[in-house]
Amino acid sequence: MEKQLVMISGEYCGYCKYIEPLAIQICNDNDIVFIKLQSGNLPNAIPEPKSLPTFIFRVDSEMKETWSGSKLDKLKEKMVNYFGSLK
Repeated sequence: MEKQLVMISGEYCGYCKYIEPLAIQICNDNDIVFIKLQSGNLPNAIPEPKSLPTFIFRVDSEMKETWSGSKLDKLKEKMVNYFGSLK
């Protein structure tokens, strides 16, 4: 099972700067691919989010959910839901 966490952020976004290193660490510890995309420079298949940061949870190339927020406990909860237990 390939697990991917896609983060859409902006250079001006303070919440993005807070959550990004935490999300990267969780992904590194749990064999989850972390992909960062910049708002305003997204591929055509991804709509521009209404708020930042926005996370896309993907399993085996299938998008499971899109969520916007910077609360670490909520991010972990969603990661467990889609990717299984975390270290």
